[in-house]
Parts: sequence; C-alpha cells; structure tokens
Amino acid sequence: MNPKQYLKALAAAAAAALLLAGCASQKTTYQPKADYREFTDATWRPETSVRPPYRSNEIPVDAAAVLQEGVYAFYDVNQSFFQLKPNMAGTWDVAETVQNAGERCFNWERAAVKLIRNGRSVVNAGPMSASLLPDGRILLQNTGAAAFNAALELHAYNISGKPIRHFLRNGNNLPDSLAWFVPADAKFPEGSVAYLATYWLGDDELVQPSESAFTGASSIEKLMHRFSAGATPYCLNYVSHMGVTPYGLTFEKTNVRRGARRAAPAEGRFTLSPVERSNMFCQKVSGAAPRAGTWRITNIQGTRVLELLEDANVASPDIGIQPVNNASIDIGFAEVVRGADGRGRMQVVPVRIVRNNQPVTDFRLKFNGPAAQTIAQVLPAAAASRDQYEKTRAAK
Repeated sequence: MNPKQYLKALAAAAAAALLLAGCASQKTTYQPKADYREFTDATWRPETSVRPPYRSNEIPVDAAAVLQEGVYAFYDVNQSFFQLKPNMAGTWDVAETVQNAGERCFNWERAAVKLIRNGRSVVNAGPMSASLLPDGRILLQNTGAAAFNAALELHAYNISGKPIRHFLRNGNNLPDSLAWFVPADAKFPEGSVAYLATYWLGDDELVQPSESAFTGASSIEKLMHRFSAGATPYCLNYVSHMGVTPYGLTFEKTNVRRGARRAAPAEGRFTLSPVERSNMFCQKVSGAAPRAGTWRITNIQGTRVLELLEDANVASPDIGIQPVNNASIDIGFAEVVRGADGRGRMQVVPVRIVRNNQPVTDFRLKFNGPAAQTIAQVLPAAAASRDQYEKTRAAK
C-alpha cells in the first residue's frame, strides 16, 4: 500500500469511527481510561538518557534504507509520512505528507512547529533535501522560509507483539493523550519497528513552546523592570514529577536602561524563588531557599534574546528541560513581532534556545509501515473513547 492509498484508508477508518461515536445506539462500547499504574514502562520521572521503549530490543538500523522506505509519526489522530527519494545530484529529495493539524515527522520538539526569524514567528515548512554524512547520520537541509540544517540519527527497536499504547508517547516520554484509551490487548503485528530520533542542529534555533504564553512586556528591558526583585515573579515551566520544585523568576537590579534598544550584549543575575505548585500567580513558598543564575542579552537568528543560564545547583526539570537534553536546550525570552504585517507590535515571549551541534532526543516515536497501519486502525476508536470520557467528566 503506497502512502496515498494508506492515507485514504486511514481517513475511511476515521470516518467510520466518528459515525460510530455519533450513533445513539447503546451497543457503542467505549474504552475506559487506563490507570497510570498500567503504564509500567513510564518511570514518571525526568529522563536522563536514551533508553529502549517498553522492553523492546534495539536492532541494527541503516538510516538511509529506512528513510527511503518511509517512516510515520502520529500527533494525536493526525499522521505524518516522511520518505527520501533519489535525485539527479546523487542525494535525496524529501517527500513529506502532514495530515490535518499534524506536524512534520521529524521535529526536535513540539515547539519546533514554528521557528523565529528576524523577530517573527515562521512556520516550519518548505522543501527539504537530504544527504549522507560520513558518520552515518542523515543531514536534512530545509530551504523554506525558516531555512535550517539538522543531522539525524535513528535508533531502531523491534516492537512486534508489543502493546500499542506503550509506544504512543509525547516529547517527555510519557503516554500521549490517546494512549490512555487504547485497549491493552491491541498489539503490533510481526515486522513492526519503532524509531527514536536524535538531532544535531547547524545553528542555534529559537522555538516558542506556547502560542498563548505572554509576559506583558514589549521589550527585554521592560520585562526585567516588570519582574524585578520584590515584584511578583514570572512563573517558569517545569517537567511535572513528584520531586519537582517550581520556580518563579525575578531579576536583580541592573544598569540596563528601560528604553535601550539594540544595545551591546549585557548580562546580570536573576533569582529563582520556589513557588506553590498549584498557584498560577507564582506565590512564593515561605522560607524556601532561592536559586539563581546569569542572564545575558544576545542575538539569535536576527532576534534579540535574553538567555537564562541557571547555576549548577538548579535541576533542569525544575525549569522545564529533560536532563537528557540539558546540554542542548536553554530557556529565555525573545522580542517577537505579533500580529499582521503593518499592524504587528513587539512583545516579549518565552522561548527555548536549542543549541547548535548538541544532541537533542525526541521521545515521540516514529514507525515503519506495518506498525503505523496498526496504530491508524486503533486511533479513531481511542479518540472517540477520549471524547466520551471528557464529556462524562464535564457532566459531573
């Protein structure tokens, strides 16, 4: 079955499941949400290394051969397909299909759906070519509006006979939202393979983790003034786990002038105060010892950025970074124009800074054809069960 036929079959399966979900017949059976204890492979702790998923054995992989055959990724019910096709230059062109509201198959994290160029958010799309590096990695070269280079390495795992729901994972290596509603007895057929990808970028990149996140500041100087020492701190993201210490951010007094624009790079110190986990307004924990770090103003991809470099005693999950990617990703704020051309206005938004030539592991797995076809068959019913579960919760 070629990719176009496969996508048509998936669409037909989704339509049939939606028809079933909308039927008022009492014969409709929904899958209950799984208990978290059923996900025995999830450690529910930050990930410190690349590890095989759910008791699967790593197998040898020829990345070029695999990618010429084609691989699939799933983002909720949406599927992406990626394939290398030889061209006259002796390299490959990338043939890529992204379904509905899905994402490109190979994104170093969900936030890389858009990249920041010259102070504007640009969709990560456009033509891509590939070539083989001497060390066996595949070099991807994107020539769209957000041009970039990324070296790609694959780890392959034999998942034949394994439960499907254990391999539907998000970027933090935890069960994705649909995994909770896939039956435990739904398993992969013989010949199924999953792939875990690691990336090395050719340049520092800025990605915006949330479209809705805001700071209320129109410049970096105003951001530091707004969240200066003694003010209510800015709530930072964190990797959710039992031992997490959420932090609120404030800036120590500096000589940076509020009206300064495009000044020479400057630096100073910031404070991280432990805050209540469930309080969205970042209420400080009384008597808790603060942590700190150094900020500096730089320019990345034509964009003015405030980088936050935490001290060594700050655990990376407490500021939203998986330990396995701690050397590759930093956090900060960027000045970005929001709104349509001619009517846009400058806003400071939180960003992740993905460092060049540092390995970034993406725990959202990719799949070969047999595995992907089986996943596509179970996702529509899982989505219907999730919808029913949410409706039931809302009605209580």
